[in-house]
Amino acid sequence: MVADGFTSSVSASGPAAVTDLLVDSDILIDVSRNVREAIDYLRRKSEESTLVISSITQMELLVGCRNRTEQRQLERFLRPFPILPLNEVIADQAVDLLRQYR
Repeated sequence: MVADGFTSSVSASGPAAVTDLLVDSDILIDVSRNVREAIDYLRRKSEESTLVISSITQMELLVGCRNRTEQRQLERFLRPFPILPLNEVIADQAVDLLRQYR
């Protein structure tokens, strides 16, 4: 799950980051498949926000791994993203995203 040239620019934890942006698994799957629009979108967003994922997203992506090799690749791919534990706010955002994009 490594997109060409993307992993080095995922995190915006420096001074330019002003907010956290919760990234959904669908976008990360597109990035892993080298979908240019998804890569460009996350690059743009990483300039203004800290890109984060929830533990739900992490679990969704782990379920898609077919073997240990893919699991290790996924772990490297997700390393730049802070992982937020599940809480009420994240659960509500997950439900909202499902309603909006399902």
